[in-house]
Amino acid sequence: MKQVRVDLRWSEPAEPGGIVSAYHVLMTTTLSGDDSSWNVTTLTDTKFSLASVPFNTVLYFKVSKNFLFFCHFGFTLLYSEFQ
Repeated sequence: MKQVRVDLRWSEPAEPGGIVSAYHVLMTTTLSGDDSSWNVTTLTDTKFSLASVPFNTVLYFKVSKNFLFFCHFGFTLLYSEFQ
């Protein structure tokens, strides 16, 4: 079976609203169900690749960003926001 490579790239937010600590790439082959059924990969870069995807496979992606909030004791995770 023929395999293809999938490469995703996105730009950092122009106005991030905080310090972006990581990105979550969510992936699924079906849009049924909630986000808990999606596969999640956490990255610090603005690119994601899959090396061997069967040809004609339909994939759906979402990218979310994690923000850090600075407090007296250091950085603490504040929230994630989907784009």
